[in-house]
Amino acid sequence: MLELQTSQDFVKALKSSSDPPVPNEPTKIEIARTTWDNSSFYAPRKGEIIADWSFGVVIEGKGPAKTSLLDTRFWRLLLDVISTSDPLPSSSWLPAILSRTPLIPIVVSLLETLCKVDLVVHSEVLTLVRPCLAILWPISTQKMTTEALLDCFASFLRFMKSRSQELDINPNHVGLFIVTSFRRSFATCSTKKKIFSTFVRTVLPDWVLSCEATSAQHKHSVSRLIYASGIECLFNLEILRDSKLEDTFFEALGKVDPEVIMPFLPCLYQSHVESIKKNRGALFAQDSKNRLDPLNEFRNSALRVFESYHVILSEDKLTQHPISVWRTRSALLDLVDQYHLYNGHGLGQQDQNGTGFFIEKIIQTVLFELGAGETEKTGVVLECLASLVQIDYRLIEEVLPDILLRLLFISHAVASSFTLLELLLQYHTKTRTIDTYIEKVLSVCSSLDSVTGDSKTAFERCSGSALLHPAHLDKVAKAANDFLPSTQTSNVVHSSIATIESLQQQVLSPGDSGTSLKKRKLNSGRKESSQVTQVEVLRLFATASVALVVLSSVSVQAVAESTRIQLLEALRLFKTSLNPALLRSLRTLSAEQDRNVEIFTSSLLRLRYAIDLQLAEFSDGLPDMDQDLRDAMKEFLDSVSMRSCPDLTLEVIRTLLTRTPDEAQDSALVDQVLESLDGDPPPDTAFLLLHMLVHRWLSVIDFRASGQQLQKLVGILLDLHTRHEAPYPLKMLVSQLLSMADFWELPRLRVALLSRIDGATAVLDGLESQQSRLEIASVEAQNVISAFNLLLVAPAEYLTSSSVDSKAGTLDVPATLYVVRGFISRVLDSLDWTDSLYRDALSRLQHLQKDLPCSEDTQYVSVTVGLAELYIAALLKQGEKDGSELVVLIATFQNARPSSGVTWNCFNRMVDILQKEYTASQFPEVVQIAFVDLSKHLKSALLPQIHALADTTPAEGSPSSSTLLTTWNRLQVLQRWQGIKEESAPAFGRHLTIQMSRRSDTNDELCIHAFDILLEDFHETHADNRADQLDVVVAVYILLFKTRGTNVTEHIDRSVLAFYSSLTVEDFTHAVNFVCESLMEVDEESAEVAPLVHLATLLMREPPQSSSQVVQNLILTCINAFNARDFFTSGTSSVRLTVLDFLLARCRDKPATLRLLELGGIWSLIAKMTCGSEIHDPTTSFKTLHSVISIASSLIRLRRDLVVLTIPHLGTILRRLILIMKSPRTNLGARQSAIVSNDLPVWVRPHQPFGVEEGKALARLLESLTTKTVPRTHVVSSSSQTPKAESLAKPFSKHAAYVLKAYIQLVNDPLCTLPVNVRKELQPGLYALCGTMNDYSRDALMASMAEAGDKTTLKQLWQDYEKQKYVGKG
Repeated sequence: MLELQTSQDFVKALKSSSDPPVPNEPTKIEIARTTWDNSSFYAPRKGEIIADWSFGVVIEGKGPAKTSLLDTRFWRLLLDVISTSDPLPSSSWLPAILSRTPLIPIVVSLLETLCKVDLVVHSEVLTLVRPCLAILWPISTQKMTTEALLDCFASFLRFMKSRSQELDINPNHVGLFIVTSFRRSFATCSTKKKIFSTFVRTVLPDWVLSCEATSAQHKHSVSRLIYASGIECLFNLEILRDSKLEDTFFEALGKVDPEVIMPFLPCLYQSHVESIKKNRGALFAQDSKNRLDPLNEFRNSALRVFESYHVILSEDKLTQHPISVWRTRSALLDLVDQYHLYNGHGLGQQDQNGTGFFIEKIIQTVLFELGAGETEKTGVVLECLASLVQIDYRLIEEVLPDILLRLLFISHAVASSFTLLELLLQYHTKTRTIDTYIEKVLSVCSSLDSVTGDSKTAFERCSGSALLHPAHLDKVAKAANDFLPSTQTSNVVHSSIATIESLQQQVLSPGDSGTSLKKRKLNSGRKESSQVTQVEVLRLFATASVALVVLSSVSVQAVAESTRIQLLEALRLFKTSLNPALLRSLRTLSAEQDRNVEIFTSSLLRLRYAIDLQLAEFSDGLPDMDQDLRDAMKEFLDSVSMRSCPDLTLEVIRTLLTRTPDEAQDSALVDQVLESLDGDPPPDTAFLLLHMLVHRWLSVIDFRASGQQLQKLVGILLDLHTRHEAPYPLKMLVSQLLSMADFWELPRLRVALLSRIDGATAVLDGLESQQSRLEIASVEAQNVISAFNLLLVAPAEYLTSSSVDSKAGTLDVPATLYVVRGFISRVLDSLDWTDSLYRDALSRLQHLQKDLPCSEDTQYVSVTVGLAELYIAALLKQGEKDGSELVVLIATFQNARPSSGVTWNCFNRMVDILQKEYTASQFPEVVQIAFVDLSKHLKSALLPQIHALADTTPAEGSPSSSTLLTTWNRLQVLQRWQGIKEESAPAFGRHLTIQMSRRSDTNDELCIHAFDILLEDFHETHADNRADQLDVVVAVYILLFKTRGTNVTEHIDRSVLAFYSSLTVEDFTHAVNFVCESLMEVDEESAEVAPLVHLATLLMREPPQSSSQVVQNLILTCINAFNARDFFTSGTSSVRLTVLDFLLARCRDKPATLRLLELGGIWSLIAKMTCGSEIHDPTTSFKTLHSVISIASSLIRLRRDLVVLTIPHLGTILRRLILIMKSPRTNLGARQSAIVSNDLPVWVRPHQPFGVEEGKALARLLESLTTKTVPRTHVVSSSSQTPKAESLAKPFSKHAAYVLKAYIQLVNDPLCTLPVNVRKELQPGLYALCGTMNDYSRDALMASMAEAGDKTTLKQLWQDYEKQKYVGKG
């Protein structure tokens, strides 16, 4: 074995030409490791020797250098050597080694090697490399050149590319060293152009790939630094000044993989624009000869760059990714709009190098894509078009008709089409050119040249387009009604009428106007004529869809009277001119169906109805219809079914319903409507027809229809409501109808519906035996269930008690129980049917307690117990006079089986009612004896089960264990209600609660029941042990508060409130003292702080009688403790909020007992809450601010008499509240940000400021200073007069100036910002402060301000205050 005797032997071994130095002996790394670990082996500067050898191995390639780079032994030894300080620190000899041994080649070689190994190996290596570089890198970075750092940066990017998955902390720290040093070196580099050329040539693809992979996450700082480093290298001032380098960059960018570069282009362009904007002062400097506008030059330069980016998207290799190309193009255009780069100077420019040329090229490309029909990229193309509209509407103004024409055949499912139309409509609304938009839409619809496919397909595409969708047409109607000037109304109406008349003549063939559509089609005999008819009809349909919206929505009332008369006359004449065409087309359809004729007729009928609605506003009603037209419509309904012509049938029915002259025709029309509904129409048409009847004509049908017709209508509605195969929209419509009050107010329809329900449930009349009930269950149970399902939504006021008793009370079929019992419970609970409750209450209650197959269902138990509670309450009320039935009920609980969940739930409800509403002495003696026997029986039966449960402490909370705990708790309550107290009563609450709360898998419901048992155990505890039991209650409460969720804490809060309010003063005093001592002794980091403060709040909220002195001691002790210990005000967020809840409960809920001694402590606490802090929470606590404002507001409103004595404190708090509304400006340095953030409380995150709601709350607080209130105290005034209401305006007038000055200084602080919307919300409160000040105070405030900006702000604020101030004139 190789033995090293001297240090020369050690050095000789390391410098040996072979490894190992001696065959079959230890390797050099083993020798170095052994020598380093052997402290007894002395070698001068041993660490320096090993480090020098290590660097030499890697740099000079001596030995297996590549193996050494991945050898963890090598890096662990190097780390031990350079991190030691014995005998000499490494800092004394490392600089000398690193001065002759460059570190960058080692790191580059390491990263290149790690790219080829698996994840486990490079993770192990980098775990050791990272701390080594943390020591070596700062020393060697001073002599690193920018070129070398760029090579290292490129190696790290290649390493990231090889590891596509998310990197862990070690490679990110290594990258942080490299990227930070490269950025620092490049910032001071004098050869930036050379570095740029190298970066673009060798690094750009890898940089783009790494940035694209991490841009969506930015989880690590190294990801952001990589992107920032590349941006600084590509877009620094020297590069931006040289256009040739810019061309080189775009040439290299175009060679990057399309799938990688396209998603990254918008981000890159945004950074490019930001760089130009940042350096625009140097790039576009002004001089005396060339006076350029830097803003315009910046826009032109950014647009020129945009064109270069857009050229990349036009390359042939990107044709395989059309959707990505369009999405990128849209994102680039959004950035043009975001930075307001386009100023319209390129409009009409024909120069191929101009801005207008390439934008025009984009528009032409968009039109070409849209002209190819609807494809998967249509949505993205429309997004691009919407971006162009946002940039400048004038860009697409000339081609708007072409765009609208293409939108006429693009489905409304393309969401971006609505975005585009919304933008177009917004522009015309703002410019008050709605008439122009309407005329363009009408022109496009009326100038259709050709359509593809048959008439049905073309009609479906056109009617389902975004342009004719109701969502868009509704907005057009609103715009026409609200924003169409009166001077344009006449032109729009006349042009719409003229367009429809022209299209109507084209369809009817003006040369043969007397020939019907059917004869015209037959006589043509050519396919071309049919195609022309199809196009003409489609034109009319599209134009009429727009025209009817316009004609029905324009505000004729707003125009001059002479113009109004002309418009109304034109509408009447136009309506009359439609009758001949409608008459001929209806007769044609009665003889032979034709799709084109149907569309034509439906369009004209819609137009006619829209005109009738407009004319109805200026007449007593709708005008009579021509008799021949009415007869033609009825003939059409008789000859055509709704399934064959659904749309036209719907329009004909609506037109006929508007006006019918006599009852005979009324009845016939209702028959036709019902036949249309009952004739299996298409689901969509049936929905539209039923929707029209429900929301428009139901009252008319109720008035006109016969009883038989109403029964048929009700039958149709019930069938749709109950039939499983009925379409969902129809079922929902019927459900909405049955929930409408308007429907139930229709007397005839209501009678028909209730009669129908009586018929459906008639099988229940007179049923007595269980056998007969089961017989009807198998045959007609579904109809009965459907009837009661409907009654669940029916208003109970329209139902009779006899129907409920005689029918619902007889059902016990399991399938109907949930529905029927829910119905009965709702009816009996909502109406005062005392007789129904008293009648057979006992038998009904016994019936409800039967065990059925569905007894385990939670919903069934809940509904059944809810109904049973009504009967139990009735029996208890009746038992005060006659207790015979109540005794029988009590006996049923004694005989109940343990598994009967419904019975024991009924027992629990009975005990709850007894505890809340009765005392034992109110009942006859026989009832009291029955209750005592029940208590004894239940205790003997439940005690063994409770013992077993306490030993097992189940976690899952089965229904049986939950019911057992609840029943035992109610038994305890019942015994206390009777006054029964046993000295040796077993106490299970403490054991159960502690065992269950310690197990995280324990059901919350079991913990709640166990805690209730613990509280009841206290009442049975011996007097000597009551204090200990109270301490246990507090301890268990804290335990549950810490380990359970809000559901448990809310329930135990209610239980604790009731428990403490029932204590004696002595017991309550002990509980208060225990909580106070715990608060004074609790540790700062303890999790018990928040539960203790919350429990103190509960103790203060509902104390027992005659304990006011104890409560005052509790409050004062708590306030002193909060002020004495800083973690109550600067600790965790939960602790601070519970402290504020305590103060809020004190000031808002119990203001009458508030003392001046407490008020000083409250102001001190709020001041500490709002003072500045150097550390801040991760998020701003908005609830904290609202709580502080609520406390101050409660004091001002309710205890003005005490606040007057502490006015300076109030002024200080208001100043602090105004100052914490600020936030630091963007792009501040570290010290500047610290100046602002250190003035904010710990619960305010500097970069997450308060918003509008907080501004409103603070303004309301300031306004409360001028609100007149009467102090809420228990002191009785000596005079008989009512105390006078006063405000704090006069006492606070001397302090208002300081509060106002805080706001003015905040607004003018150069380091802070206060959003405009927050300032607007604060104005009412500031005006209230101004109102409390007099002119002298205002002048003194103005004189105290040294800054001109502060004086200007005060002057403007006071002027606004004077403008809005009421001076009593009017």
